[in-house]
Amino acid sequence: MKKAHKIAEHPPKTPFFRYHPLACVLLLAVAPTLADDYFAPSFLGVVGENTDVDLSAFSQAGGVAEGEYTVSVFVNQQDVGQFTLNFIKNAQGDIAPELTPEQLDTFGVNVPHIPVLKDLPKGELISDLGALIPQATTRLDLSRLRLTISVPQVAMQSLISRNADPSLWDDGIPALMANYNVSAGRTTSRYDGKKNQNTNVFASARLGANAGPWRLRSNLTHSRFEYSGGNNSSATTNTQTYFSNTTLSRDIRALRSTLLVGESSTGSDVFDGVPFKGVQLTSNEQMLPSQLRGYAPAISGVANSNARVTIRQNGNIVYEAYVAPGPFYINDIQQAGLSGDYDVTVTEADGAQRQFVVPYSSLPVMLRPGGWKYEVASGRYNGSLTTRSRRSDFILGTAVYGLHNDVTVYGGALLAKDYQSLSVGTGVSLGDFGAVSTDVTHSSAKFSYSNQVASTSERKTGQSYRIRYSKSLMATGTSVDLTALRYSTEHFYNFSEFNSQGYRLEDGLSPWTLQRRRSSFQTQLSQQMQQYGSLHFRANRDDYWGSSRTLTGLSVGYSNSFKGVSYGVNYNIDRVKDSRNNWPENRQLSFNLSVPFSLFTHDRDVQSIYATYSLSHDQNGRTQNNSGLSGSLMDGKLSYGASQSWGNKGQIANTNLNAG
Repeated sequence: MKKAHKIAEHPPKTPFFRYHPLACVLLLAVAPTLADDYFAPSFLGVVGENTDVDLSAFSQAGGVAEGEYTVSVFVNQQDVGQFTLNFIKNAQGDIAPELTPEQLDTFGVNVPHIPVLKDLPKGELISDLGALIPQATTRLDLSRLRLTISVPQVAMQSLISRNADPSLWDDGIPALMANYNVSAGRTTSRYDGKKNQNTNVFASARLGANAGPWRLRSNLTHSRFEYSGGNNSSATTNTQTYFSNTTLSRDIRALRSTLLVGESSTGSDVFDGVPFKGVQLTSNEQMLPSQLRGYAPAISGVANSNARVTIRQNGNIVYEAYVAPGPFYINDIQQAGLSGDYDVTVTEADGAQRQFVVPYSSLPVMLRPGGWKYEVASGRYNGSLTTRSRRSDFILGTAVYGLHNDVTVYGGALLAKDYQSLSVGTGVSLGDFGAVSTDVTHSSAKFSYSNQVASTSERKTGQSYRIRYSKSLMATGTSVDLTALRYSTEHFYNFSEFNSQGYRLEDGLSPWTLQRRRSSFQTQLSQQMQQYGSLHFRANRDDYWGSSRTLTGLSVGYSNSFKGVSYGVNYNIDRVKDSRNNWPENRQLSFNLSVPFSLFTHDRDVQSIYATYSLSHDQNGRTQNNSGLSGSLMDGKLSYGASQSWGNKGQIANTNLNAG
């Protein structure tokens, strides 16, 4: 029988800490996370001395003591320079730099457009930037002596406005210049057994001289026409040489404008252009950065981090910039055409993307918000539609202003002795629906008549109303380039009509040139079909006061190319002068073909040569053929061509040679 073994019972364990209080003290001493770091000021002085230094700022990681530091300043990740700044605790107890409105302006902050900043003295100290500019922050990295300032892009100056410094512009060097063009051609034809020959020589030169800011310009024109009907008795020669458009001009930098004296023409944004001799002061868009010219919509949004904003138009990147967290406002996109919606992509710091579309259509008269154009001119009418004219002295003033993102307003006045005209209008971007402008012009003209018996005068007043429209549908490739409708009352006269009224029309001009339009309509559309070519459509219709004549024009065409060979088909309605000086309506269907010689050889001498052929057929059954060769030499400085035309129904066969 086995014996049972008794297992000894052990007494219960007693906690170690109960009998070792020293262990508790040691454990607390080595637990650094349970208390802040403490720096004893006495360590900074001599033993036994009292050192009154506040080192509490260093008890936290990254802590900074108040005081003056020389730091590199970065605003929205851009280095703006090195500055010595004073740092203090702001109302929130954070260490922040003391900045002034003047310094913020230097950093690129748009101080004049921030209400709480623009009225402060330039030297006013600001310690809490976020209280004045929402979402603005400052951070000092003492180890790198770097101050990082983040300001929402909407509160920053445009980079373009900071870089366009007129003091950096250069007037250039003194110089004489001459751009010239000379062309000559000879046409030989046979009709009823007789040989007819025309020889034309035309030369033009744009002459100029530069001296400091002054620019002298003039056009020199020489033409010679010889006609021979097969015998000396019928030979005629006509030669003309004259100067035109002679001007002396200079830029006025402070006004972003150009001052001109001489022969010129007024602009056509508000009134119809007026040729004149006199003086003119006009705003010059070429003196603005390209990103501020013309019209483009302002684009706004919100960035959640330091984000990249990419803007595309027609698939091409037209703008890209980095913005700070907060609202952004972009108004310096370079204009690239008058239509094409903007695709905007915001890429955040973590790679997340947001996209939206800003519709865009414009008209030539439209400007960006705050943009402006003006013109002031004074002189004498210098038109050449008639053999003589009233040559009235006048003064003109016009202005165009971009009111806000979608609206442009414009207007002007033209004053002369017996003529006054006023005009006002507005252009509006309708987003997805395109862009439209409307204006009204009022005129008052006094006409004097005299004969052997008595002299009388008559004042006529009228109005002209105009609507213009433009739209692009990028999804379908359709573009309404410009549609305009204009109606004028019976007694409305523009300034050219007033000066030409009662005088004989110059030879060679169409008879409707001097007739006053009652209504006018024009439109132009295009359709891109990628590799399948393109279609275009243009139409216009005009009718006139005091005449039953209606002037109609139409052009419909298709064009494409295949391996360098271009071809097209067109249908046109226009008016052609006949042998009896009449201008009957002409309807014509045509085909054209152009073949480059580069398809057949890589020889440099023939790379620029093209063979062409065209065929046309009108409503009278006449068919005209034309074939030719054209090319250029000396890197395009000399062009030449030869062509032969022939047709049916007694049409004259012509041979033409030209060089220029």
